[in-house]
Amino acid sequence: PRSLLYASYENGFRSGGFSLSVGRETYQPEYIDAYTVGMKNRFFENKLQLNIEAFLWKYRDQQVTHAGIDARGIQGNFTENVGRSTNKGVEVEAQYLPLPDTLLAVNAQYLDAKYDSFVYQVPVGNAPPYTGCAYSRASTTLYTVDCSGKQAYQSPKWTVNLGVQQTLHFGGTDVILRGDTQYKSSRVIGFDYLPFQTIGGNWLSSAQI
Repeated sequence: PRSLLYASYENGFRSGGFSLSVGRETYQPEYIDAYTVGMKNRFFENKLQLNIEAFLWKYRDQQVTHAGIDARGIQGNFTENVGRSTNKGVEVEAQYLPLPDTLLAVNAQYLDAKYDSFVYQVPVGNAPPYTGCAYSRASTTLYTVDCSGKQAYQSPKWTVNLGVQQTLHFGGTDVILRGDTQYKSSRVIGFDYLPFQTIGGNWLSSAQI
């Protein structure tokens, strides 16, 4: 009665589109297959809520929007299909009421997100491609850049959220105090995988009344 086991499979797509950059005028739809299995629970007369979920997302023809050089050698911002990626991980969420007016919360996620195939081309210019990925000369006019196997950007392996909420009663008025803190491990924040585009782990905290 206080536990729910669930599983799901979903698939879908994000439509393609158009760009004003020469040589990048169109891009194709992006597709995803998403698998999820999890469990939701209530224990100790509903004082403890514990949820666990595992997920696997498979992207095909993944769309990436970034700044780059178009076929005319002009810098622009455009979207292109770069390949495939796999996102998998586990998320655990718990909320606990040790006292009627005190709520403790924790949410932790482990994420393994990698590009299985991340290949794109850039025009040959006066210098090699500005990238931290492997590249090779594809023709007299193009370089092929291969970032396959790299960690997906904006995808920290660990994310942890901690929170505490206290309700104070003053006659007919309730005052709610809440503090939260979040930790994210190191992650890539830029398309080019250059050293300065990787940031270390950090905490972000907030308080509310």
